[in-house]
Amino acid sequence: MLELLTLIAVVVGTLMAYRKTHAFARRRLRYTRVGERAALSGLLVGAGTTVVAAPVAGLLPLVGFGSALLLGTGVGLAVGRGASLSRS
Repeated sequence: MLELLTLIAVVVGTLMAYRKTHAFARRRLRYTRVGERAALSGLLVGAGTTVVAAPVAGLLPLVGFGSALLLGTGVGLAVGRGASLSRS
């Protein structure tokens, strides 16, 4: 039961991070050169988020590297999508 609650918390946290990051990227990256290379910027931001979140997730009980990887993937996809939408 505790694992299910942890899974729900991780998925909800990832979705919240995706929505906030997507809104930020769409609004703020409109006038930067990062918006021109949406895929590369999304990949770099996602990898950076995973690297930063992995040690924190390792210290927390019931949360592991998979949670950090899911968070990094969500943030990277949000930046890539937000940056590509900001150009149009």
